[in-house]
Amino acid sequence: MLMLGVALAAHAAAPVRRLQVSVLPVDLASDDRAVAQRASALIQERLREAFFQEGGYGIVERSDPAILGLILSELGFQNGGMVAPQEARQLGKLAGIEAFVVTRGDLRVRMTGSVLSLRVRLIDVQTSRLLGLFQVSSRGRARLDPGRSVAEAVASAMRSLAEQLRDFHPPSAEPM
Repeated sequence: MLMLGVALAAHAAAPVRRLQVSVLPVDLASDDRAVAQRASALIQERLREAFFQEGGYGIVERSDPAILGLILSELGFQNGGMVAPQEARQLGKLAGIEAFVVTRGDLRVRMTGSVLSLRVRLIDVQTSRLLGLFQVSSRGRARLDPGRSVAEAVASAMRSLAEQLRDFHPPSAEPM
């Protein structure tokens, strides 16, 4: 009985392995380019927070765009069947990234308020397999300051994403 208790205690204390993700820059179409650029940076930061806090993912920050560029190029080739999976695995291992958070969206800034629609995908670096897909839409109230309306829409969208992440259990990424 004592051995079983020790084994259970050791198992309970074992840390849960977190999927290591990198949040790529947000691709945001908008009729107001300056506001969209600021919103993209804000969304990217909030995505990192949501995936880390609500989803329990490890966030890999990469300041070297050359490494990410190589991985993205390889993923593009791999989707066309032109790259050996082992090469993509090696690039992922080099960067310490198992999955990318890729976001595309649309931001409309009007006098009646801002409307934000986002499609957030979680993609396995090594296989290009889609691990998760999240859709969020939100609205910022009408304001004289479009920046405040956009920030409100972003906050609302991230609350919606956080709710989805709490209930999401991703399939495992390929082992590095």
